[in-house]
Amino acid sequence: DVIFFLTDAHIPRLSQRELDQIRDRADGSGTTIHAIEFGSRPTPAADSFLKDLAGMNRGQYQYVDVRRLAGGADTTGDEPATTLDEATAP
Repeated sequence: DVIFFLTDAHIPRLSQRELDQIRDRADGSGTTIHAIEFGSRPTPAADSFLKDLAGMNRGQYQYVDVRRLAGGADTTGDEPATTLDEATAP
């Protein structure tokens, strides 16, 4: 099984105990958990629990700055909107 967790990662933040419980259940069932975090900053917070969630569960983590999505609002006024592929390219 695969779970895709899409969120803005704001409160409530998962505790280490909750992350460990999720890992134990995912390990027991062979589930992979991927996490996609949406935000309005150029980079994610350094302490995003979603990185841990994905890393602990054989998944991948991706941050998406919603200001860079095609058709999205550019709150800075200095960057053109881009496509999702461009916004998530490494």
